[in-house]
Amino acid sequence: PRTDGHAKDRGEGAELATRAAAVVRALQGLMLTTFAFDAGHQLDRDHLNKLLAEGLELFKALGDYAGQHGGTAA
Repeated sequence: PRTDGHAKDRGEGAELATRAAAVVRALQGLMLTTFAFDAGHQLDRDHLNKLLAEGLELFKALGDYAGQHGGTAA
């Protein structure tokens, strides 16, 4: 966020942030998220890695639960 026309550097390249729809094309890779993230550097991914780890734990727990209740392994 800018204060008096100044802001801290967030990284190299471009960042597009919108509360509406958007199209993005990238030759060297693309990190796409629907989370609002107004701080840090534009390619920071620690928060995304945490979400992925939490999702993995959830899927493991659901798989264990399904196995205990007669579910079929995927």
